[in-house]
Amino acid sequence: MHNLLAFIADVERLKRIDRTGYALAGIPDPESVAEHSFGVVWYALLIAAAEHADRAKVLQMALLHDLAEARVGDIPQPVVDAYLGEAEKRRLERAAFNDIIAPLADGLRDELSALFEEFEAGETLEARVVRDADRLQMLGQVLTYEENYDLSKGNFWECVPAADWLPSSGRLASEYKKRSLVHQP
Repeated sequence: MHNLLAFIADVERLKRIDRTGYALAGIPDPESVAEHSFGVVWYALLIAAAEHADRAKVLQMALLHDLAEARVGDIPQPVVDAYLGEAEKRRLERAAFNDIIAPLADGLRDELSALFEEFEAGETLEARVVRDADRLQMLGQVLTYEENYDLSKGNFWECVPAADWLPSSGRLASEYKKRSLVHQP
């Protein structure tokens, strides 16, 4: 029981970790990593249905995609670009993820580890669905924040490449950009 409580404590910690990019952009009381992850799960479910992906796998992957942030925090892209680099960020997150799942039973730990590695590799349809869901949730949240805050100094729209969307995700991303108050096509 103690092992499960240690794991759940990390999951619960995500409720108290702000999405750093929004905090840096001056958004008061930005969404938490847990709130973001909740949205990602819903986007992932919808995209998985549209793209005929394995929904059970997608939902599991969506739940764990930012779990490492319970230990390393939400590292914003400008920090990655200026100081860490993508490889070091991935190394930190992989180590944190492995520490978090260490208390779990071998079978579950192995299953979650395999899902995390698949997500990080980004090569399967299911991993691409979750990656798109992660980015779409951010764009949807940015639209919500644009209604109340000046985000013209943020680079939220620029950090999402347009060329590698799945078809259903790309259509939604294009619609979000059209609705944006600050995006310049």
